Amino acid sequence: MVSLQIKPNTYYDSITLMIISKELKKVPGVKEALVGMGTDLNLDIAKVTGLSSPELEAITPNDFFVALDCENEEVEAAALKALEEQLNKKEESRSAAYYPPTLTSALKADPKINLALISVPGRHAYDVAKDALDKNINVMLFSDNVSMEEEKKLKEYAVSKELLMMGPDCGTAIIAGVPLALANVVRRGDIGIVAASGTGIQEVTCLIDRFGGGITHALGCGGRDLRKQVGGLEMRFGIKKLAATPGNKTLLLLSKPGDPAVLNAVLDEARATGLRTVTCLIGGKPDELNTEGIIFTRTLEEAASASPFRNSCFRRLSTIASRSSTPSASTCAASSPAARSATNPWLFSMTSLTSSPTCLSGRNSSLKLPPRARSTAASTSAKTSSPAAFRIPSSTPASAASALKRICAIPPAA
Repeated sequence: MVSLQIKPNTYYDSITLMIISKELKKVPGVKEALVGMGTDLNLDIAKVTGLSSPELEAITPNDFFVALDCENEEVEAAALKALEEQLNKKEESRSAAYYPPTLTSALKADPKINLALISVPGRHAYDVAKDALDKNINVMLFSDNVSMEEEKKLKEYAVSKELLMMGPDCGTAIIAGVPLALANVVRRGDIGIVAASGTGIQEVTCLIDRFGGGITHALGCGGRDLRKQVGGLEMRFGIKKLAATPGNKTLLLLSKPGDPAVLNAVLDEARATGLRTVTCLIGGKPDELNTEGIIFTRTLEEAASASPFRNSCFRRLSTIASRSSTPSASTCAASSPAARSATNPWLFSMTSLTSSPTCLSGRNSSLKLPPRARSTAASTSAKTSSPAAFRIPSSTPASAASALKRICAIPPAA
């Protein structure tokens, strides 16, 4: 039996509701459960899971709903009781700590706050994010349902103030070793990531950790950043920030399908840093992009394995390449990106750690690194180029709560 309960104009954040949905599915006799706000995404999930109904289709993004498929009424009652327990637990945890009601009061409690993770209904997201930027606070905007016009305005304003504006719909980031929202705890290292894909950050950071590498920061852009209407504003700014971060030796760029002109502008920004750059641009066609000097990969696994190379690993890779049927380094070096992609669209050149480039076919190559191999120590020489660099704490904070007070040291705009 399928049942539905709706609470109009009642809001809970999406992470809380995902956790509650998972807990309700553990109740014996519950076949399916969906707890959420009435967003288009949740309504689509309800259709796929067989929980949709005319009443559910009529709700708004400001309404909270619970849709259950239970074996009988007794099971439904047990599931609703579990729901109330989970919601009460959330309220009890909030009452046990001080939660400032406004951003202004939060700054009074701790004037050093310089990053805000925002999760509010989409119609309020622009105003809340703009308020944070006005106060020289970097923003990670988890909320969706923000127009691209508003997104562009926020990002242009943030860039003018040398602030991060990650999102909207940014659910994953790692700053100075601190995982934010739906991110993982991974080792520190010398790889900086900028991505217009939260799931891409999740997978590639775990793979890098497994392959023995580590990251400085992983910055999310929101999935629409590389569209023509937005222009890659946050990815290009993130590249500059990572280039100014002490110890960052490699850039790793990830994206969903984007506008070719915007992608080329991003690649030009990366080349200008002089850093070794690895890309995984889903939907990006090499014949439409200027991939000169860029390590162009087609999967997240290839991107992860190409990022934390040390000299010994690179020699192994060069040996693999020399034994394969791929073109020689001199042939690749003399050819344009368009000419190389004509013979193999996934051909890329690797120019770091050796004196000459080595060419490798992404389709045929494989490299297995020792599990949990430690990367070499990152360089301690600080770069002084603008914009201001992130400060990397000497040790990972013990808790995310304390870390938010020192998460990134970006000087306020003058």
